Amino acid sequence: MAQLVMAFVLSLSFRIVEHNNQVHNGDWIKCKDYSFSSYPLMEIENKTMGIFGFGDIGKEVAKMAEAMGMKVLVYSRSKKENIENASSIDELFERSDFLSLNAPLNKETENIVNIDLISKMKKQHF
Repeated sequence: MAQLVMAFVLSLSFRIVEHNNQVHNGDWIKCKDYSFSSYPLMEIENKTMGIFGFGDIGKEVAKMAEAMGMKVLVYSRSKKENIENASSIDELFERSDFLSLNAPLNKETENIVNIDLISKMKKQHF
């Protein structure tokens, strides 16, 4: 799962789906430059990965994100351990460039992520 999270981060930051569609539509062939790109690419180094839920998967996502030079913020409902980069849920959504939701769906987590929380997120310009 952690690898899949990072695959999505890379796919979004490099606009892989859009690039693939343009190549298949023949846009690269029409390009005068070998380095074809019609979308701005986002460097993920120094971007913030927000991790909601810090169990086994969340910890692996944090390791991978840090290995790629990302800052990591963590929100954990259980607070069983002293987490160095812990944040409130509001801060997590306000400061994160990417979010990984790793908490199980149960009575405590159902509807915790809602329109009010999502509206606090940064506006990305992909």
